[in-house]
Formats: sequence, structure tokens, C-alpha cells
Amino acid sequence: MKIIVLGTAAAISTKERDNTSLCVLPNNDIPILIDCSGSIVHRLEKAKIEWHKIEEILITHGHIDHIYGIPSLIHHLWLRSMGKRNKPLRFYGPTSALERIKKSLSVYGLTEKPKMFPWEFHKISTLENDLVFSKKWGEVRSTPVLHGQEDTIAISFFENKSSKRFVYSSDTEPCVSLEEFASMAELLIHECAYLDEIERKGHSNIYQAVNIANKAKVKELVLIHFDWESLGRIDTAMNQVQPNFYGKVSIANDFDVFEVV
Repeated sequence: MKIIVLGTAAAISTKERDNTSLCVLPNNDIPILIDCSGSIVHRLEKAKIEWHKIEEILITHGHIDHIYGIPSLIHHLWLRSMGKRNKPLRFYGPTSALERIKKSLSVYGLTEKPKMFPWEFHKISTLENDLVFSKKWGEVRSTPVLHGQEDTIAISFFENKSSKRFVYSSDTEPCVSLEEFASMAELLIHECAYLDEIERKGHSNIYQAVNIANKAKVKELVLIHFDWESLGRIDTAMNQVQPNFYGKVSIANDFDVFEVV
């Protein structure tokens, strides 16, 4: 299973970091997006991902920096297919996020395009460790996390062939549901909005992210979703937390690739 990082910034992007989104290729299968921000097709092209084959997009929550690339992606897919695409584009996410996406597609006139391929919207429940969908290669599951008043989910991919898991936290403050969800995972990509020790609602700092990874006993921790004002302190913060994590810990950069094999 391969995970390509398309963006690593929090709500404010920088010249080096676009808003956070990921692409997963399980068992070299069709790419699956986790969130969709920025100039998404440009970034997928740069990462050499066959974006025209995408059939599924997992939406962790409905904040703008996680969904605003969707209308552009659909427009690109429609133009490229020239009315020949029949396979639906399936969205999976919390109800509130799906409703915002539907409204944005209407506002941009995509619902009126001739020969537009079908879209499907599948609600992800608020149950812990709930099955989102299964494939020949394995399954995707979700669990609720804490991100203010916004319905937000963490995502896991399990691959049958390797019997290994990758977990993405989404935007969240520390919570028991994520700790249990990520338990013994090979890879945890966890949000790290802040690089100080101040505790904030809805987000995690680097010390909290490392603590969650330790409690979950994951083998590798990758930090992502950085607040732009914190970026200058990455090296100092990493030097302070690395001795406190028994596994491998690193900072994600745009277009980094991680493999779970």
C-alpha cells in the first residue's frame, strides 16, 4: 500500500505546502483520495497519479480547506471524458460535509453539464471503527474524532495481502477513539497543527500527537497539517520529541511517499 502526500498545510497554505490531502494506492489498485484541496489535478499530475481513474473520495470533514478542490476535479474529469465516463464518482463522508459538497457542485453549474457522469454520496456513520467499504484488496474503516463542532472522522486502510494498516487522524484534538482506532497500526499520519505545548480545542500539538502514537503503539508516526506560523519551529520541535517516541517519527512534506508493506 502506497500513500502519496499531496499537501501538508493546515488552513493557510504556503509556497512550499498546499492544504492537506492524501492519495492512497492499496495493492497498486485504483487511487483513492482522502480529502480534496488545492489545485488537485495539478498536484496529482505532478505525483504521477492517474487522476482520471479515481472513483472514490473519502472526506474527513466539511471545512473548506479539505473540500474546495472537488468542483475543479469534477470539471477536469468531465472535460477529459467528453461524456464517455460511465463509472460514478463516489463520495464518502459525514452528512454535513456531503451536503456542502452538493451545494458547491450546484453553485458551479456542474449539475447542469451535459453528459455529466454520475455522482454518489455515501454517509459515514458516527460509529467507532465502522466499515466504510470493502474491496478485494481489503477494507476502509472510520471512527469519529474531536474537531470542535464539526463532524469529523479518522480513516484506516487495511490490506488483506499484508495484513497491515495505515491510519489517518484528520483534524482532531487527542481522543480515546483515535487512540484505540490506531492501535498497533504500521503507519499513523497524525495532524500536528502546532509545535508548542499549548493545548487547544479541535487540534493537536506535536507533543500530543507523539503521545497518541505511543499509546496506540504504532510503528511509524508521520506528522502533517501544520499551521503556517509554526513552520519555523519544526526542527527544534522534532529534536525535542524524537527521543520520546519509540518508533520512527518524521515530518511530512508535499509529495512525500510512504509505503506499508
